[in-house]
Amino acid sequence: RRAFPAPCRPLRTGETDRLYGQAVPRLDAPAKVDGSVNFAADIRLPNMVFASIRQGPAGDTELVKLDRAAADKVLGMLAVVTTSQWVAAVANNSWAAERAIDAMRPRFKTPEDVVNSDTIEAALTAAFEGAGARIASAGDLRADFKGAKLVEAEYRAGLALHAALEPMTCTANYADGRLTLWLPTQAPGLARSAAARAAGVSEGSVFIHPTMAGGSFGAKLEHQVASQAALLAVKIGRPVQLTWPRGEDFRHDRYRPAAAGRLSAKLDGKGRVTGWLAKIAAPETGRELANRLLGGDAVVTASLAMPGSGDPSAIAGAIPPYVLPNFAVDHHPADIGVPTGYWRSGAHSYT
Repeated sequence: RRAFPAPCRPLRTGETDRLYGQAVPRLDAPAKVDGSVNFAADIRLPNMVFASIRQGPAGDTELVKLDRAAADKVLGMLAVVTTSQWVAAVANNSWAAERAIDAMRPRFKTPEDVVNSDTIEAALTAAFEGAGARIASAGDLRADFKGAKLVEAEYRAGLALHAALEPMTCTANYADGRLTLWLPTQAPGLARSAAARAAGVSEGSVFIHPTMAGGSFGAKLEHQVASQAALLAVKIGRPVQLTWPRGEDFRHDRYRPAAAGRLSAKLDGKGRVTGWLAKIAAPETGRELANRLLGGDAVVTASLAMPGSGDPSAIAGAIPPYVLPNFAVDHHPADIGVPTGYWRSGAHSYT
């Protein structure tokens, strides 16, 4: 067992020299005020190029057509990189990269089942027809509701965008077998693993420099942009800064899920709630997030394969904060056809 060196200074004890209760300056405040703090888009490397991207719609899609000749007419255009899921334009400035992507007019195979607001609402309604999973309960709600006149209501919430001021962006450099990335990330370990897989290198040769984030709210848990930038750096052979256009940031967000809630309550003669039933139709976002971000982990994979349905995170905040003698909260999993993820307070934002 390795022995740790003795601390240079004795451990602090007692109540003297404590920071709590004192007005102390934030270490990051001066750089934010004078503009010297580095966000991902501020990174500049020698010989660096810029990239913009267009991705296919959610679901089973594939790139089928693009106009490379039109892109070549854009001043500053350097290269085009394609995969089955996306196309990137690389140029000597970011504006040229965005113009080149638009000029190419990429076309993708559209999924057979088109998703829109109507299909999402229908999926939520259909979820109530299935057997819900009881996540929390107390008392005997069935007995309390038997023969009673109930007060009932239904509430719905749509998809919610992260819509951070800073879109997804990452700068990547691949040189001498070493892949280095600069990006705002809330999960640098996951971004590192994803970049290594995309570039075909070992995780030990990938180095992440987390930058300040221009807004995140959970969006920077995702790591598609790290994978894309890593692949571009390997393909181009130069440092590359990839920034998603605002439209891509909206279309390929991992949204706060849409949800619907059906509530039933019983009042006694004095108007007090004696029974409360909340049925919530929403995607199993917690499971989806774990599978997408941690699916390579054996423990996570095993836990996701365990029998049972329902996602406690999908009804977070729905358990009544009041002392009610009888209540139950059921989750009705809904497949709404779009990827969902963590957003600010999670399910608390709709429960």
